[in-house]
Amino acid sequence: GQTHHPDHIAVSRWTTRAVRASGSGATVLYAAMTTEWVAEFNEVVPMDQVMMTEDPPPTVPVEDLALWFVCDDDLSDRKVRALRCQVSQVEPIIALSGIDVFTRLTRDEMFRVAGADDWPD
Repeated sequence: GQTHHPDHIAVSRWTTRAVRASGSGATVLYAAMTTEWVAEFNEVVPMDQVMMTEDPPPTVPVEDLALWFVCDDDLSDRKVRALRCQVSQVEPIIALSGIDVFTRLTRDEMFRVAGADDWPD
């Protein structure tokens, strides 16, 4: 729920609860954004265009990332095609940024480990 979208928050809660209830001890990773990524994104698309709150987006220092994956060209193309299926959410961003910048900004997937305070009651 890093954009504070209620549906994303709900799915995160359900997943976190399911993992905790399973007793598997599996590590839960949450999608994250670094300060640098947010600044780069904000140069093209004002964050208030995508955030569901007036609060600034939560960020994680690069050194606190558990995983930082960068899509290769083929996977990035597939990812952008899939994202474009969410026309009402994605096309306005592409209109502001252009497809090349949008593609570059969506190549990165960053995750942090869920902390004890992230576990719902």
